Amino acid sequence: MAAFGQREHQARRAAGGPPSVPAGGGFLKAATRGYAHAVLEDAAGRQAVVTLASDLRSAVDAVAVNARLARVMTDQGTSAPARAAILSDVLSGKIDGDALAILTRAVVKEPAASVAQAWTALAGECDWIAGLVDGRDSEGVMAALAEAEESRLSRSEGLNYLSGYCDGILDRLSDTSALSEIEDQLFRFGRILASSGKLHSALADVSVPLWARRKLVHGLLEGKALPAVIRIATHSLSVKARDLAGLLEWLAEVVATARGWRVAKVVSGMELAPGARGGLSEVLASIAGKPVELQVTVDPELLGGVTVSIGDLLVDGSARHRLEMLGERLMGKEAAYRVIRSGVPGGTDH
Repeated sequence: MAAFGQREHQARRAAGGPPSVPAGGGFLKAATRGYAHAVLEDAAGRQAVVTLASDLRSAVDAVAVNARLARVMTDQGTSAPARAAILSDVLSGKIDGDALAILTRAVVKEPAASVAQAWTALAGECDWIAGLVDGRDSEGVMAALAEAEESRLSRSEGLNYLSGYCDGILDRLSDTSALSEIEDQLFRFGRILASSGKLHSALADVSVPLWARRKLVHGLLEGKALPAVIRIATHSLSVKARDLAGLLEWLAEVVATARGWRVAKVVSGMELAPGARGGLSEVLASIAGKPVELQVTVDPELLGGVTVSIGDLLVDGSARHRLEMLGERLMGKEAAYRVIRSGVPGGTDH
């Protein structure tokens, strides 16, 4: 097979265009589709993708026949993380973990009223990708996906698609320490493109076949960047971006945001018992929608309790904070008392 999708590109050109896309994709937000594609790219062979599609359809059927569960999944009054947690409890161990990850992503990102349609569309994406897997290696599948997306993504959808694609790759990383390196490498590659007008123009030129531009990026990064960085950088070419350097720097920010939701900084007034640490991990994972690493430090000045910082969320449950709040409340009551006393004839305020 010609490297980086060249043969696929030539066959498609002879047939009149890029690979056809599955029907029903309009039910999916671009970010949900990007996430699913990143997960499906990792599936080992056609049978794995077919199994994923079967699991997705089984999940849709299981929810459809369970009136209470169906009602919860489409209840706009129930928060998306809560609905995702319920779905995970019901289906965990019953379907493939990748299928569950894709389904819960749709629950979190898609409108509650259209979750069922989104799941059906995701199963259609699996069926379509199963067809792409035949006769292709991993890079051939990624190239075919990228070319199909290039044909159907608008510029605004492209950013959402890439954001979801990044999340799909990053969520599967067990080593959170790699996130910082991924962020740094994407940013530095963006800076390299910004400083080289000729290279930037070559990669941003949509008149050049996508497979050729992907091959160039792969050649530049192979052996110098992490596999996740190469996947993200080559896939970014499917977005018709005028400023590719700026796009890569934006993707570095997406990784930074994801890193913030994978690592929770916990400050405790005393050492956390293993049970307390495990319980806190479970709670934070349900909030973040993915496993969370705890970075715990002990600060006796907190007196007790904990403060937790994850993503843009800060929770201060320390004893010191509660004492400060109590002090502010007492001071407020004292000030109110003085105001009242000053308005009473004969009242005094010492």
